[in-house]
Amino acid sequence: MKNTKFENFLSLPIEKKFVEKIKYECTSPLADIILTKNYYRSNIELKEFTANYLQEDYKEYLFSARPALYAKVVRDIFVAAEKDNDKFILKIKGIRKFLSLAETDSNSDSALNKKNQTKSSSNSSTLRAWSKIINPKGNENED
Repeated sequence: MKNTKFENFLSLPIEKKFVEKIKYECTSPLADIILTKNYYRSNIELKEFTANYLQEDYKEYLFSARPALYAKVVRDIFVAAEKDNDKFILKIKGIRKFLSLAETDSNSDSALNKKNQTKSSSNSSTLRAWSKIINPKGNENED
């Protein structure tokens, strides 16, 4: 795999003897995915990550606060590492898959960046339109 900031996590083989190490190494990429807005701008978009990559259907209230969601995801991974090896492996493979897709997207102008640029442009247009309605004389020189 390519050299990334999560090289330790990505390079460990998914074998029984490495479960304990992988369990702790996965917390850093999860923090980056869930707690930052590098991959998902709004909290509710994280539902796509949890459903598609972690195979979990969490309740809506968890998506209102990223730290709560992060804590739940990490706890579930730790429990799976102890009790359900197949579920643990599925989650780890999902995180790795997401990271590899995200790295590919970042190398070629990512869809997330395009989406955010479009949204930002749309928000600016909306603000200008409202500004003209609220103060029609004050905005004549701006266009």
